[in-house]
Amino acid sequence: MRAILHGETARLDYCVLAEVTPLGRALGRYAGTEFTEAVADEWGRKLTFAGIAPRTPDGRYARAALREREFIVQPGLIYRYD
Repeated sequence: MRAILHGETARLDYCVLAEVTPLGRALGRYAGTEFTEAVADEWGRKLTFAGIAPRTPDGRYARAALREREFIVQPGLIYRYD
């Protein structure tokens, strides 16, 4: 899986999936980008839209908002592996 990893002193902070393929119908637009009800990673595994990733006051993604099996897809969308 190609991902951009952001860590804090040897601890994974969150994971941003870099290469996804849109699947399903468009749900709307966020930050100027259309997003769909699902995406597939580079191996064809499906992730379903789960929400918008909140940010901290300094602009970083709020990692506490991510649940198990959830990843961030730019421009700040949360998708969850089925």
